[in-house]
Amino acid sequence: MRTSKLRAFYVLYTCVSFLIPKNTFAQNTFTYNELSSNFYLPKKDSLKASFKCPDQFSKKETQKKFKEIWESRTAYLFESIGNDQFLAHPQMYSYTYKLLQEIISGNKKLFPQAPFLLIDRSSSVNAYAMGNNILAVNIGLLAFVETREELALVLAHELAHNALRHPENSMIERAELLTSEKYKKELEEIGKSDYGKYSKLTKILEGYSFSRAKHNRYHEEEADSMAQVLLTNSKMAYDPKIFLRLDSADFTYKKDLQKNVSDYFTKAGITVDELWLKKGGRGLSTKKYNFKDLTLNDSLKTHPDCVDRYKFIVAKAQGTKPSETLLPANMVNEANECIVWWNIINNNLTASMYRIFLEQDKGNNKAFYENMASLVLNRLYNADKKFERFNAVNVEKKELISSKYFDLQTLFEQIPREKLEMICSTELNKPFWQNANADTKSLKIILKTINFTDPVSPKEIKTLKIDFQKNYPGSPLRELVERIL
Repeated sequence: MRTSKLRAFYVLYTCVSFLIPKNTFAQNTFTYNELSSNFYLPKKDSLKASFKCPDQFSKKETQKKFKEIWESRTAYLFESIGNDQFLAHPQMYSYTYKLLQEIISGNKKLFPQAPFLLIDRSSSVNAYAMGNNILAVNIGLLAFVETREELALVLAHELAHNALRHPENSMIERAELLTSEKYKKELEEIGKSDYGKYSKLTKILEGYSFSRAKHNRYHEEEADSMAQVLLTNSKMAYDPKIFLRLDSADFTYKKDLQKNVSDYFTKAGITVDELWLKKGGRGLSTKKYNFKDLTLNDSLKTHPDCVDRYKFIVAKAQGTKPSETLLPANMVNEANECIVWWNIINNNLTASMYRIFLEQDKGNNKAFYENMASLVLNRLYNADKKFERFNAVNVEKKELISSKYFDLQTLFEQIPREKLEMICSTELNKPFWQNANADTKSLKIILKTINFTDPVSPKEIKTLKIDFQKNYPGSPLRELVERIL
């Protein structure tokens, strides 16, 4: 089955999947079957056939290296699919794919076939072209963009990368470099050196990295320019103002909370000892830091400066003001929920709780966020029991976070285990568990068993997992159950 047939199957599937009941506790945004390992891996062989490496070089050594690079990209893609990095989300896919089709309809000579689209569960505000007509859009981007016109510009930019063969050319250039006589001679000379091998190798790699950074910036400028042509040809409005916000896009956790961290816990009925918000030591991690905004020198960026990109596109647009169509509010909300859930799945608990607090600051009192906060605390306690609390807290660099994020991070590090145990026991007895669906009640039993039963036998854990899989095969909670058992 070729990728075009897979897309046709996906369209049919999205129509049917809207009829499948969704779980009300965890998410109403997807079912277990929409995870990429379930949706795409059954089609693995046909997908791999469509990603076959072309014969690019007559020189055998360079073609062999090119094939290695090409296949490493393919291996990365399928490893990501197997790890459920992508989500076959009906609405996010359908909305994005329709927008892509509009762009393609006015540029049929460049795009005889629509791209193979993937919805990446990453919270990073990004989309990326992988070459071979593959395009991925991060959920973080769908949560960030404000209008259809902003998203159209980003999608056209990525389509331009594929049309200009930037991903393929990058692999070609890398294969040529790594098999060039100059590169081999430099490595050979380093091998003969008695001293400074590491510094000499570093110098070579730094030169290569700097060259690639400059090259990438040129590619980005090319893609920006072509994106406007693609949108003009398809008679689509586009909005460059997204570039004015992009510099801060990946600093979600630098956004300050409206209240003190302890206030959010107090609202949930949890008393916070102020000592939990203070580092208990005199190491370097306790050194005072002012949490100023991080800025990155433009010369180090792989993309041109965002303000320059905005000015360039506005100038070429000849001053026309685009219409604005807001993204569907329910899709944006679901994107934010998916990010919170994905962080919980990956045990990135501080980030998940901070996003919950940010939503509460917006006045979002949806029960989902209260439920997820309870789940974060139980996951933290379970990680502590396994001596994995530090990994679950996932400490971030101070340059990338706000002082409130640092407070929450510190609280998760410092809260005593016995206090955390008491909090989690109380959380599991809150009313929403009793009023929830059957699969949620089953999850509660699992959490109580692994958190408050000692010891739990491997046989009991296996039974819990098998029973949940059997009784609730389509529940999104199954994803979490399979991670914790």
